[in-house]
Amino acid sequence: MIQTTWVSRVRALGLAAAIMAVPASAMATLGGDTSSVDADRVRMQGALLRIDRSDAQTVHEVQSSSGTTVREYVSPSGAVFAVAQMTELADPNAWPVS
Repeated sequence: MIQTTWVSRVRALGLAAAIMAVPASAMATLGGDTSSVDADRVRMQGALLRIDRSDAQTVHEVQSSSGTTVREYVSPSGAVFAVAQMTELADPNAWPVS
């Protein structure tokens, strides 16, 4: 039991280190307007995967040339209010197990 907890913590630290190693150019701009979404895409050398629109928000999904996917959430007033970054790990078993 103690060994399992220790292994889980080591895996979690490894995952945190991998996330922090993502280049700064993959970061999006909170508080920017819709034009900042395109500027982020260019800076990431990314491709626009899709734009999902609803009454509450618009979600711009961009994938960088390194494979990192970034979703930028834009309010109806045009401000970026949230950003989600997903990095696909080469080893799916690298995720911490609780």
